[in-house]
Amino acid sequence: MQPISASEINDLKSFDTPDQKAALATLIGDIQSEHKSSFLTTLEYMAAGSLFGKIIDGEGNILFEFKGESDSIEVKSNEDPINFLRTIDKKLVTELGKNVNYTGLASDEFMDKLWTLCVSLKLDEKKQAQWIEKEDRRCLEVYSTIIYPYSATYKNLEDEELRFIPEDEAVFVPKVNDAFTTYYGRADHVEAVSKAPIQFFGAIDPMPRGAGYNVLSEMKSIPVCHRPSAIIKAKWTEVE
Repeated sequence: MQPISASEINDLKSFDTPDQKAALATLIGDIQSEHKSSFLTTLEYMAAGSLFGKIIDGEGNILFEFKGESDSIEVKSNEDPINFLRTIDKKLVTELGKNVNYTGLASDEFMDKLWTLCVSLKLDEKKQAQWIEKEDRRCLEVYSTIIYPYSATYKNLEDEELRFIPEDEAVFVPKVNDAFTTYYGRADHVEAVSKAPIQFFGAIDPMPRGAGYNVLSEMKSIPVCHRPSAIIKAKWTEVE
């Protein structure tokens, strides 16, 4: 909730003119846009949590965590990357019953070491490995699989700040429609009671005694991963 005081409205002058009404609407729109941006950031953290088996609140604190049963695959420093990618292919076929495309999320250390390996095998010269820009991030593409850098953190139940993806590790996520679902609840507002749940709820409530307006925004969303076994973890392994 963010208030707009009567003095702020007064600063707009001539509030009853069409131009000033538009100015007030613009101010309200800016506030709601800021709220939505904050909600989207929160939702991203919650989605990241669901990806790694963690239930996270709006401040990035972990509320609950469950451990997956699958072991990490090894990405060996002395093997062609195609080997671990084929291992992922097979695991996803076993889990999903079909071949699917997937992307990777990796720590910076994992990406640096993978790139060094690709260069040593001259995959860059063969155009089988390259750095590309994707969604405003510098990503590594290896044998047509795109790996995004990922460095987000969360707080565990002991209030320690940890990385979702630890050093030298990565996860690979299938591009399927039924792996994730975001569930929505109704906002705690009388205008939302009889309406279907939506991602973002907004309302403009007058303050008592003409003191101004309250710009209300609320999000009740929780992302859920339905296929945790289809999230393939990988760990870099140095081989002498």
